[in-house]
Amino acid sequence: MSINLIKGQKIDLYKMKPGVRSISMGITLCGPINNFFVTAILTGSSGKVEDTKNFIFYDNLSNHDGSVLMTKDTPPQVNVHLDRVPLGLTELIHMLKIGRKMNSKKTRCHLE
Repeated sequence: MSINLIKGQKIDLYKMKPGVRSISMGITLCGPINNFFVTAILTGSSGKVEDTKNFIFYDNLSNHDGSVLMTKDTPPQVNVHLDRVPLGLTELIHMLKIGRKMNSKKTRCHLE
């Protein structure tokens, strides 16, 4: 099953596909873009990152328990084992920043 999201769009995976256990999130770049930065941010119910290991990027490729992993591909993919994500984490934000000014495009994915 493939889902195309736009900037700022939120989805509830459990409502869309009950019983889903893992997802893979990727970004398709249109045209030659050399200066980009992909991150995945895991937040708790407060909406804040509660542990620095929940900020996934090129220098920190997984959270503390390995339930969220980023590949070293270009562009990278984020693989999430939903059945292993700690209970206190409620949202995953997948973000792409492009260019020097780092204008961001992000997609939110609720893990409730």
